[in-house]
Amino acid sequence: MKKRFFLKNRLGEIKNLIHDLVEFGNVHSISDDLVDSLHLAIDEVLTNIISYAYDDDAEHTIVVTIDVQDDRLIIEIEDDGKAFDPIKDYRPDTETPFYERDEIGGYGILIVRRLMDKFFYRREEGKNRFTMIKYR
Repeated sequence: MKKRFFLKNRLGEIKNLIHDLVEFGNVHSISDDLVDSLHLAIDEVLTNIISYAYDDDAEHTIVVTIDVQDDRLIIEIEDDGKAFDPIKDYRPDTETPFYERDEIGGYGILIVRRLMDKFFYRREEGKNRFTMIKYR
């Protein structure tokens, strides 16, 4: 069962999506722990897209698709922002002590890597498509 959610590139939109995600989880008997993991992973990805993907102040639509299958959940997030592969393009510095780092941040994808079982990025037709898979 696939469900698509459409939101604008505004941080306040994430709250509404998360409310819909909880409701979706209830309808599809997804455990609270799994919904919490999805919530955090989706929130991290969306926050990065909304904060960094656009060079203009125009309104853009981000599409989040959740596909519930027997043994897994597949989440795809699609945006029309700048090309950015979060899997290979950024590795946060985890070696240098926090207080000595030149840049702070970049840990959202690290969190997603720990929460999800698989993730993929592709750029197609001018859009970023980030897919996450979580086995039940």
